[in-house]
Amino acid sequence: MPETKWTPGPWFFEPARPFDIHHQYGYIYSIQPNGEREAIANTGHVASNLNGPMMAAAPDLYQALEDCLMQLQFIAEEYQLQEICERARVALAKARGEQPDAH
Repeated sequence: MPETKWTPGPWFFEPARPFDIHHQYGYIYSIQPNGEREAIANTGHVASNLNGPMMAAAPDLYQALEDCLMQLQFIAEEYQLQEICERARVALAKARGEQPDAH
């Protein structure tokens, strides 16, 4: 599988707190080897608290889908899973910012 270029996971989510002037915006971050937080994305106001956990799970979801695809490819034809495998390939390519290969 192609190498990814984003900040390695795990990512974490710090939700927005509407009544705290210093935390009105949520954000996604990673922990650097020196223990400091590295901001990855500002998720905006409190309404974005619903999307923040999904965004923070992105590296884990990518890896899980990539692992599943590796295993499914061995049985895809026998169990008619080609369409699901193709959807997984397209989603992984989209996450890498690539155009999916035509299969």
